[in-house]
Amino acid sequence: SVQYSCQTFAQSTVVGPDGRPQTERFASSDVGNRAHGIREAHQAYSNSQSSVYKTGHERHLGGRAVKVFSQHNRETGEAQSHELFQGVDAAGRSTFEQEFGASAHHLPKRTRGRMSLQEQGADWVESLPALRDEGAGVGQASGTMPAGMEQ
Repeated sequence: SVQYSCQTFAQSTVVGPDGRPQTERFASSDVGNRAHGIREAHQAYSNSQSSVYKTGHERHLGGRAVKVFSQHNRETGEAQSHELFQGVDAAGRSTFEQEFGASAHHLPKRTRGRMSLQEQGADWVESLPALRDEGAGVGQASGTMPAGMEQ
């Protein structure tokens, strides 16, 4: 098949020394169409012990790609965002996004989980509440990849 769709979710919860649960979560969603050279991926990561939330959003079209990685620390309020470009530069991003949008109909529909972060939009901030809520199921993630997991 030339189209694919893959969703993953992993969670680990342990009781910390203070008796409170410490939860680490990772969710990802990846869809693509090899025949049309288009791919879109979302990743989200949270760690309740460090209060760090990371998200990533990647769009690939042909040999070009734009990747946005964001990180937010809920305790300190510190936020960072980084963009990576492949075969396109920052000045050409708008054109790339328009071309991606025109080709997005070639992507397969995403499978809907119990709580679809994709429905909440691509903005990484909107993905954080679902990751923070204890017991929230995540079918897809919108948003940054944990350090060391970049492609």
